[in-house]
Amino acid sequence: MTDTNEQALKETESLVLSLLPFNQDNKKARFIGYRASGFSIREACQLVGIHEKTLRRWRDSESPFYDSHFVEAESSLPELRKTLGTEYAHLEFLRNYRLVLEKDFSILSKSIRQPNDLTQQENQYLLKARSHYSPQYLQILQGMIGGKERKGEFDFTSFVLSLERTKERVTISGRKDEPMQITEGEQ
Repeated sequence: MTDTNEQALKETESLVLSLLPFNQDNKKARFIGYRASGFSIREACQLVGIHEKTLRRWRDSESPFYDSHFVEAESSLPELRKTLGTEYAHLEFLRNYRLVLEKDFSILSKSIRQPNDLTQQENQYLLKARSHYSPQYLQILQGMIGGKERKGEFDFTSFVLSLERTKERVTISGRKDEPMQITEGEQ
């Protein structure tokens, strides 16, 4: 496994563990976290670093290693997957969106402090990012994150449709011998 894959796996694991309803500092919690994320029993054992025999001991009520909380958590995996799936997707979205905002801030700051030092790629990014800083996008973001009261869970379809409705179009046209015309409008 590459360092990038290992880092991504650790980040995924930490997100999953933050959503588990019990002690997260042990191999049992990590196992449940992996299983709740869709890993098979064999994969979860390998990732946690335990043998399947250890797993059987945790499940066996006659074993001194038996853990009723673990067995209960394992038996509620389908429910945990539903809850975890929604929570994980929301958390991952917010986490990634935060990084996008950080990049936006970095490029916006550079455009103010050192406008002549922007690369062509940063300049293009800045032009695209600017279209996302509007009252409509702020309202969408507030609705997603919970800045205003939400009636239900995050609805990805509504989000995409609202983005499509607020997408702006910029057209630059002109002939060789005429001045350039720039028009803005909704699509």
